[in-house]
Amino acid sequence: MRPPNTTPALAPTDARLALLVDGDTATRRLCRETLEGLGFLVAVVETGVAAVVAAREAEPRIIFIEAQLVDAPARTVVAWLRENPSLAATPIVLLANRSPASLRDPEQPPGTLLTKPVSARSIRRIIAALLGGEPMPRRDGAGD
Repeated sequence: MRPPNTTPALAPTDARLALLVDGDTATRRLCRETLEGLGFLVAVVETGVAAVVAAREAEPRIIFIEAQLVDAPARTVVAWLRENPSLAATPIVLLANRSPASLRDPEQPPGTLLTKPVSARSIRRIIAALLGGEPMPRRDGAGD
């Protein structure tokens, strides 16, 4: 068992990696539990720079990023991630406190924005949509 708020070492060979970049404890916990329940190994970081480093090292299958990071705007972090050819097609989901219309980014595909508070159902739905309807078994047995 690992201590709270730590992330297991990730390797690029792991097929079900998810990177979660969020400073809010409640959102982080819900996202992590939901993703782990769907079979993902989850790396959690709290800053944009840490996200770029972690993504470069592990090449996650999907990335969830809080819109308002402490060290860099999420839009900038997304641009940094997209500069890496191995991450250019990785789905990135923006987690925002504001309405979707105010954060619409023409460079992000539709359906890649979740407004907080997020729910387990919305996370499962967006993963199914972005990852091509991959089977997502629920391990936790919990609802939303």
